[in-house]
Amino acid sequence: MLACSFGCDRLLELGHVSVDDDGAVLAAATGGTLDLQP
Repeated sequence: MLACSFGCDRLLELGHVSVDDDGAVLAAATGGTLDLQP
């Protein structure tokens, strides 16, 4: 899926989201916006 490979993989690589042992998606706490690079 294009949307997932564009967003999800990059967010995981940068540590903004993760998946716990039960498979739940966890979002990192952030005080601002995400600075994503192409």
